[in-house]
Amino acid sequence: MKKVLFLSLVLAVSFLFVGCTGGIFASDEDLAKNAVLGFYNDLSGDEVSASKIVEDYFYMEGLTATETDQIAALMTFARSMMEDQKVSFEVNNVTVKEAPTSAPGKVEKLADVEALKKYEDENMEDDLETMTIAKIEGAWYLYYIYKENSEMHSYPEDLVSSGTN
Repeated sequence: MKKVLFLSLVLAVSFLFVGCTGGIFASDEDLAKNAVLGFYNDLSGDEVSASKIVEDYFYMEGLTATETDQIAALMTFARSMMEDQKVSFEVNNVTVKEAPTSAPGKVEKLADVEALKKYEDENMEDDLETMTIAKIEGAWYLYYIYKENSEMHSYPEDLVSSGTN
């Protein structure tokens, strides 16, 4: 009787552990997809501040508070462009690959992602965007923004122009 009770307890704890740690075992493809979907959903809504979007989806290193605020202002502008549009998002065709040797040292992997914006307005054509995002320190980010020799750079796609201080 004690063995049955012990075995039942072990199984219950095992199922609980697996249920609670499902995100730990998610594939890179799923995590990259969730990062892009989360970004678009946060950007198209008004529940999350532009500063929080930058904090969650941009890996920034060596930037001043003013430069960080400028990136947040860019997100506010992007949000204003979407303000009057009813749009939903789908993410498909996620391809994860190793970072090339030309990538900044912190970049572990890259993912090419296709994101489809579907507009409710029939006069607007759906928009398929292809983007590359980066895995840094175990998490997926849309951009890695850093300073090198007092110049701001972004990776993997150009978000900031070189030479800004």
